[in-house]
Amino acid sequence: MQPRERKRIGIHGPVIKPDPFGKAPPVFIKSASSIPSLIEKDGAHMTGSEVAPTCWLAVAAFVVSCASFVPYLNLVSWVPAIVLGHLSLRQIQRQPDLEGRGLALGAVIIGYATLTLAIVTAFFAPAIFYRIFPIGDA
Repeated sequence: MQPRERKRIGIHGPVIKPDPFGKAPPVFIKSASSIPSLIEKDGAHMTGSEVAPTCWLAVAAFVVSCASFVPYLNLVSWVPAIVLGHLSLRQIQRQPDLEGRGLALGAVIIGYATLTLAIVTAFFAPAIFYRIFPIGDA
């Protein structure tokens, strides 16, 4: 009786994986100086003055909203996060060349989520509320 020849299933030969880092990611440079820097975009060169500026109000709103994850600051950080987020969204809507809409939306979402978490836990689980939002020596 002859032994049966086994069939190989799959890839024959060495396995070659594609290099995920073969092509460098695009580089986005924001220039705040008055000296025009050359930025390469799809093979074309553009000056630094043509780059859309970032809405710094949106950056401030997002930084303040991130304070929602810090004990004692999370009691009050949702207020400026929501206010600054809405102000920056309005500014970005008025000036469409500004960037930072995602930061402003993130700040508003984090602010409202913190407010909702505080209200829900205060009514339904006060013990959890005082752990998440420490007030005094409660």
